[in-house]
Amino acid sequence: PLSLKDRMTLALPDTKNETGENLLNSLSEYFVTGLEQSRMLEVLTREQIIDAHLRTGKDEPKNVNRKACRDIAKDAQIDILVEPTIRKFGDFFSIEIALYNPVSNRASERYEISNIKNSGIPNAVDELCLEIRKWLKENEDEIQKHSERLADISTENMLAFESFSKGEELLAKRQFYPARQEFLNAIELDSTFGMAYYKLALATGLWNGDERPERTLLLKALEFVQDIPEKYKYLIRARMALLNKGYQASIEELSLMEEFYPNNKEMLY
Repeated sequence: PLSLKDRMTLALPDTKNETGENLLNSLSEYFVTGLEQSRMLEVLTREQIIDAHLRTGKDEPKNVNRKACRDIAKDAQIDILVEPTIRKFGDFFSIEIALYNPVSNRASERYEISNIKNSGIPNAVDELCLEIRKWLKENEDEIQKHSERLADISTENMLAFESFSKGEELLAKRQFYPARQEFLNAIELDSTFGMAYYKLALATGLWNGDERPERTLLLKALEFVQDIPEKYKYLIRARMALLNKGYQASIEELSLMEEFYPNNKEMLY
């Protein structure tokens, strides 16, 4: 695998949502899930971008827009910004991505897919993630090896993903009970959403300190372990090892993860 210094760091500002439909606000995080499959990219989550502001003494940005990403580009060593825009024309959507140099603020490339039905949004994001990776000259064999459909490793229900993203934001703020409710909403909308079961387990354990319901939910997440992103497979196994065998067993699992996700906040925590 590539060492960290050989990887490119990519950040996604919040989606420019011109549809008026709030459930599409989390589209950037959907792109994060797709792009994190690449072994040549270090993809910053929204939470990591906010953390970078606070770590460098800046105020928390009200909006994680392109300016907010550029403000921490030097400190976070960001190489490229990918800004999604989604628009609606009648019953159809278009999604455009613009790839920006964070220093010059100039778009190096743009890609757009039009005439997308609501149900086709996950496939469109898949296609655009592939275009980004090809533009960045990622090895074709590596792309083929690490390119699962978002509908297969996440959810194709955008309302479920929006609840999941809200839950993640609340969890980062240590608001465990409302985060738990959002993850429950996501699972109600998609009962096979493995990522949501894992986050629900985490929020539940942190909320009430009782390992029993957390272990039950982790076992449920493990039922879908083949249908979640690689990052979550490591986290679920590490959390289960912590509950069953203790910290050392958990650290051993996380050491395997560190090779590919060295800056993951949950792993470091």
